Amino acid sequence: MTPAPAAVPERTALLDRLGFVLNLGFLLATLSCITDVGLGRMHLPAVLGAAVLVTGLVTRRLFRGLREPVGKALVGLTALMALSVPFSVWRGGSYEALIGWMKSLAVYFMITGFVLSLEQLRTTAKVIAISVLILAIMSLVNGSSAAGRLGLESVKFGNPNDLAQVLLMAVPMWWLLASSRSTSGIAKIFAFALSAPMLVAFLRTGSRAGLVGFVAMLSYSCVSGGAKRAMAVGLGGVLLAGVVFLTLPSQLRQRFFVLFGQPEEESVADQAGIDIYGGATGSAAQRWMLLKDSMTLTFRHPLLGVGLGQFQTAQRELAASRGDLPAWRLTHNSFTQVSSENGIPALLLYLWSITETVRILRRARRQAAGPHGDEIANAALFLMLSLIGFLASAMFASVAYGMQLPMLAGMAAALSLLTRHEAPRPVAGPVHAYRKSVPPTSRTTAASAGRLQR
Repeated sequence: MTPAPAAVPERTALLDRLGFVLNLGFLLATLSCITDVGLGRMHLPAVLGAAVLVTGLVTRRLFRGLREPVGKALVGLTALMALSVPFSVWRGGSYEALIGWMKSLAVYFMITGFVLSLEQLRTTAKVIAISVLILAIMSLVNGSSAAGRLGLESVKFGNPNDLAQVLLMAVPMWWLLASSRSTSGIAKIFAFALSAPMLVAFLRTGSRAGLVGFVAMLSYSCVSGGAKRAMAVGLGGVLLAGVVFLTLPSQLRQRFFVLFGQPEEESVADQAGIDIYGGATGSAAQRWMLLKDSMTLTFRHPLLGVGLGQFQTAQRELAASRGDLPAWRLTHNSFTQVSSENGIPALLLYLWSITETVRILRRARRQAAGPHGDEIANAALFLMLSLIGFLASAMFASVAYGMQLPMLAGMAAALSLLTRHEAPRPVAGPVHAYRKSVPPTSRTTAASAGRLQR
């Protein structure tokens, strides 16, 4: 008889649960920004994050994410970022930016290290959804509306564009919870309803990059979900468009009109005399100039870039050489942000991490089977929607070093690990050893189902 596998030590199991709870606390404190508003001196995200990392080292869970290629891509990207620091146009600034990126990268390893079952994946998605809902409500209640755009001062995601992106990324998390088999009918309606404040806050940011991401999400949902989902999404899009025109301030409607050309009114100014159309078109022209400058710097410094976080410094010199004033703005494109500041090899690794995340989610949807197949496929679908929303808006925002991509990549890698790498394999042995007990295929299926449901 083949000996039974050794039981997991109680101490390790306890630390696994502790690491998972601490990780949830970190995500809640970071994404909700509640500590930025009233508990800033406690530094809760830093304390909780450090506790998760220490627990991960003790349990050896911290490097579990390196089993997936996306983890290797992110580590390789980090190595090139560190290599660019000594050659930066301002080393001190690049060093600070590297520390910021390392904190974002840690989120990937924290999630892959302690999300060990589908139930824990659902719980993580729920905490992310609740955290961003809190952020949306705080923004609607206490946020400022400079030039009609919603923002929240002195917090991590307070900028209107950053706020729009994190709201957009979290909306599918509520949809994921609503699609779960374990969710009752009333709870499904409640989960969909809770995404409404996030959508209202999202629209009030006036972020055109966010709008592009939202359209991309809806389009992918139509293409990948079949006729029923296409009809549901189409109807939802029409209703949402009606809400936009009925509830949004006129200046925000005019800002969105700039995506499609000259607005209908000849003079577009709010009551305070702000020229919304002129400001929006001027912003678009500046973004185009910054895109061209970031590409110029990429080809002038193709190997290591101008230094992590130093596009603004390098752009100042570039603008001075042609007699222009410096913009003192970021690239407003995450991909040229990486290429201009870290070089083309770093851009390739950044794209590799994205490609691997997409591949994981597509494979999970395609190969999902067994008693939890539908749940795995739904998780992969809604994580893909979050990723698409992030990528589409990242084309118009400088968020390459934020925690958004590592967080989504971590959830995708955790899904892959618990559905592929972690499934027990049949134990080879004499045929007669199984005749008086459960067949090996049944044992494997039962053990695998137990781990997924744990």
